[in-house]
Amino acid sequence: MRTMQGYRRACLWWAMGIALAFGGCASAEADLAIAHRLYRDARYEAAERWLEEVEPDAARLAAGDRARFYYLRGMCAYRLGQREDARHYLVLGSRLLVRDASAVDAEGRAALQRALSDLLREPGV
Repeated sequence: MRTMQGYRRACLWWAMGIALAFGGCASAEADLAIAHRLYRDARYEAAERWLEEVEPDAARLAAGDRARFYYLRGMCAYRLGQREDARHYLVLGSRLLVRDASAVDAEGRAALQRALSDLLREPGV
């Protein structure tokens, strides 16, 4: 009886560990999707708040999602007048998009290029 109870407890801990390990990325991907909807609705401050929650998990995202994260983070910063942050995130996003252009649609890639052109024209950059 005791060994069966110990076995059940071990299985429960194992299952919780798996759920936590894989749940982090799934949650980050869901948060990224919410941030994308907010960005499309021109709710840049709200999108930025969601993206700030995703940022600690950004390195664990798949390459396409990571490119989309940097694109959204940079474009939100750009729309909010945070030019230095925008430049940082958009450069990272553009580098990832070279490898996987499908991560952001053509309209988004064009907007990224226009924003980067504007940001890189600043003196001292």
